[in-house]
Amino acid sequence: MTPTPESLEQTAAAMRAQNKGKPIQLRSLTKNGVWVDITSPNYILDCFDSYEYRPKPEPKRVLWSKPEHVPGPVCWIRGTGRVACWFVVGVDKVGLAVSQETILMYPDLDSYEYSTDRITWKPCETTE
Repeated sequence: MTPTPESLEQTAAAMRAQNKGKPIQLRSLTKNGVWVDITSPNYILDCFDSYEYRPKPEPKRVLWSKPEHVPGPVCWIRGTGRVACWFVVGVDKVGLAVSQETILMYPDLDSYEYSTDRITWKPCETTE
């Protein structure tokens, strides 16, 4: 199979990523076309075979929007840069209850951080 300029550029990008120690993927041009991770750091890419290559895409980070995104069973929330934090007492489709009167809505969580140990704080995000 003759490589196209696009497939050669994609293979070159995969080679650059592999040289930097980043993960790469391959897929068969003759079979189901599913991208598969290459786990061997010494894998030799061959642009004249029946595979195409690419750097492995980075996972997309998204703001929490579902109850299953919230880590548990214990979680604290605080506003970015604030000292005060609240214990999450409930989670539902709308947001996080941090007290009987206060619910933090999912769309507003971009200015909040969470912790499961009150030492390490991370943005209220997950990966897809």
